[in-house]
Amino acid sequence: MKRIRKANVADREWIDQLCQLSWKEEAQGLSYPRVKGLEELEAEVAEWGNTYEDTLFVVEKKEEPVGFFGFLYEPGDKEAYVIGPVFTKENHDERVFEWLFGQLQGEISEQFDTIILSINESNDLLLRTAKKREWKKGSRQIEMNIDVQGFEKGASSTVVHSLEKGDRHYEEVARVLSLAGKWEKPVEQLDEYLGDFNMEAAYLTIDDRVAGAILWDHIEGTTFYRLEDVAVHADFRKQGVASALIEHTIEQAKEAGVHSLFLSVDEKNEGARKLYYRIGFFETIVSTSYRW
Repeated sequence: MKRIRKANVADREWIDQLCQLSWKEEAQGLSYPRVKGLEELEAEVAEWGNTYEDTLFVVEKKEEPVGFFGFLYEPGDKEAYVIGPVFTKENHDERVFEWLFGQLQGEISEQFDTIILSINESNDLLLRTAKKREWKKGSRQIEMNIDVQGFEKGASSTVVHSLEKGDRHYEEVARVLSLAGKWEKPVEQLDEYLGDFNMEAAYLTIDDRVAGAILWDHIEGTTFYRLEDVAVHADFRKQGVASALIEHTIEQAKEAGVHSLFLSVDEKNEGARKLYYRIGFFETIVSTSYRW
């Protein structure tokens, strides 16, 4: 007999162990969020304005915990990203996943209109279950990473400016970033990322016009930076703008003592992938998103 309950304080050590397991074992790996332990997972949850108790659920079998999952969402949102699921090695099997998907498609997620599951393709069982359950397949993403502390910047003298609220180029930066993120309301979206999510941004100008901009995140309690968006205005492409912005972000991470910077790029975006390779990024995992 299996059941689902809210996670509580007594589950913390056990959930931490499962997070560590998912980091080490590719077949049980998480795609989103990629975390090494509970501390990093809680930092991600807090970034979305939620708490451990609001977000995580424990799966029990014969009154013993065998796995956990959760949802990443902003309070009030009708769309959520699924955390996990991660099970013990003994319970990482087809019947358990079939049962859990039935729960996700039922009452357990009824507060949301849409739930999105980003699946690390090394987790073959999870991938097969999503297909079998006929969840709608989305884009295929390649995660790339770089050793921040080992990075050596070139001799470029390009000046990149940190973005602050009130900057005279603020609205222009928002419009340029919207080219990458397809934001419907650029200024409002940038306000939310810099304010509610505490992200950081920088930009580069040519002839006093914003040629390109970059947005990244450093979640307190983690040892990595996450590059969210980089965009170059059409008038300034193939002039080294994107490279300068990315290298600036790597330098910011290096100064902060962070060990890695990672990003996700669409499999079809070959131009961006070639750029990241040239800078020194390497591929880590491939993931596909599915939604219900």
